[in-house]
Amino acid sequence: MVRAAILGVGALSSVAYVALGGVAMTSSLATPNALAWLLLSGPPMILAAGILLWRRPGNPIGGLLMIAALGTVVLPTVLEIPTMLRFEQVGTEPWMWAPIWAAQTLRLVGVAAAAIMLARLPDGMAARYERWLLALGAGAVLLPMASLVTNPFVAPQAFAFAGVGRVASPAYISALGPLGPGVTAAADLAYLLVIVGIAALLARYRRASSHEQHHLRWVLMAGVVAVLSGAVPALLAETGMFPVFEHDLVAVGTFLPTLMLPLSVAAAVLEPRWIDIDLVIRRSFVYGTLSLLILAVYIAGAAAVGVTAGAELPLELVVLLTVAATIVLQPVRTRLQRLADRWVFGAPPTRYGALADFGSTVQDSTDPSELVDHLAETAHRALRLRWATATVNGLGSRTVGDRTGRPAVVLDVRHRGSVFGRLECSTPVDGDLDAAGITVLGALAGQAGLAIANARLATRIVEAQEGERRRIERNLHDGAQQALVALIARLGVARSRVEAGTLDVAAVDQLQAATRQILADVRELAQGIHPSIVADGGILAAVEERCSSLPIEVTVDAPRGLRRERFAAQIEGAAYFLVAEALANVLKHARATHATVTLARRDGRLSLSVADDGAGFDPSATERRGLAGLEDRFAALGGVVHIASRPGAGTRLTASLPVEP
Repeated sequence: MVRAAILGVGALSSVAYVALGGVAMTSSLATPNALAWLLLSGPPMILAAGILLWRRPGNPIGGLLMIAALGTVVLPTVLEIPTMLRFEQVGTEPWMWAPIWAAQTLRLVGVAAAAIMLARLPDGMAARYERWLLALGAGAVLLPMASLVTNPFVAPQAFAFAGVGRVASPAYISALGPLGPGVTAAADLAYLLVIVGIAALLARYRRASSHEQHHLRWVLMAGVVAVLSGAVPALLAETGMFPVFEHDLVAVGTFLPTLMLPLSVAAAVLEPRWIDIDLVIRRSFVYGTLSLLILAVYIAGAAAVGVTAGAELPLELVVLLTVAATIVLQPVRTRLQRLADRWVFGAPPTRYGALADFGSTVQDSTDPSELVDHLAETAHRALRLRWATATVNGLGSRTVGDRTGRPAVVLDVRHRGSVFGRLECSTPVDGDLDAAGITVLGALAGQAGLAIANARLATRIVEAQEGERRRIERNLHDGAQQALVALIARLGVARSRVEAGTLDVAAVDQLQAATRQILADVRELAQGIHPSIVADGGILAAVEERCSSLPIEVTVDAPRGLRRERFAAQIEGAAYFLVAEALANVLKHARATHATVTLARRDGRLSLSVADDGAGFDPSATERRGLAGLEDRFAALGGVVHIASRPGAGTRLTASLPVEP
């Protein structure tokens, strides 16, 4: 609703503005300058504000631009034209103070809105020093009212109410008369409030991100054009050296800012994709500077032959001087291009310097995901690309610049045949990709591929080392430790036999042999090797050897054919250590007198079970500890482990693994 109301006010005011302007053109006071002002000031500002209000309703920039347009141009003109026409007919009348005062107030309202708008560009967020701008704006808007009470006459400004003389102020207070000149001067200086807005814009530009700076360059470029098109022609015309700049052309040049600024504000907010502001700025800088240098040569030549004395150069000589200046200054063009790049974009690295910087950055980076950002940013910056997108599998994607259209080149991020992602790039902002540029992009993609390969290799090495450490720890726990438990149990039996006087030398020899075997097992396991009996004889032989050394009776039940079958090393190792852990638990906790180990191969799986006649336990209330690691090991190999037990009924552990013979 508010947006529609503002648009309606703007549309009606524009209609009145144009209609009254057409009437004013019939007046003797009208000049070509007035026509240029009429055409180049109000309509572009109203149009730009209307587009912003319609396309970006949530951004206050459109509303501020509309207030600036209505206040500085449209509404004051609507007040001025009837007053001027009436003055032409009958001269000064007492009521004329009202439109003059109202126009001055409206213009200062518009200037304050323009300053706040500049400070809020491009997203409309509140500026850092906005409260100071609001305070200054409020003070400026009150100055015309203060002028009414401190000055006996309401004097129209020089650029407004052409021909209208001074009109008596109805609110003049003679006691405040001494303040009049100061208030008038302050009212004239209040228009400089827009400079405060420009300063706030520059401060915001310095703090902004690169994307926001890209938006703000539109307005900064328009500001430069405004100075060059307004101030420079006026200064040259004042010298009297160039008749071509005199009269109406200078005036039209000074009106160009009113056309450029609103359009640049609209471009900064909308950022049209069909034109690249960086390219426009660079080329404008280069060719504008060259033009000024050629003009300087012309001035020097003209002065040398006595133009300052009133003579004029022949047209042929002017043409020759211009051509000569162009040829002489051609080498300067490259330097100006580099200078423009440096001023607009900052000092860029060379293409191959970018490669070195990228390599150093990647080498120092500790987070592999940062590689995606570095790759896209380096490619975009080194070759002045419109946009660059880096994608690495598993690490995501990053685009620098505004991606539009299809990529000009797509390169794989690879190393030794392995493809890790891709680098997609547009053309540079100032031309096409040449062979050298594609070579640089290929080198960047190659460096990124090498960095990714190294990072993933390092990750695999660390994971393999950690896995091997845990495997050895697990094997020591599941193998040697259980053998030591069995040895301790046998030593306990031997101690009892010593007390009974029945211990013989053969039993001691058996204990000594078991100790040597444990030592051999520890040495093998410390080297990351399965027990030799598993590697040499297979799972059945290893289980039989383990059961034969236990102090209780253990029966091994397995089909004969299983003795000839071999399985993968990790399958046999996991099965062996599960049996060893289960038997160790029988010795430590079950108080059993007999155990049975069953092995079989059924339906492509190796099945095993360990059952005892011991005390049993409640599996849901008991921490498994050693078995937990073995269950994880089985799960990693696609196997399952199940324990069935209850107090007083013994325990049965069953497990199976998928196997290949």
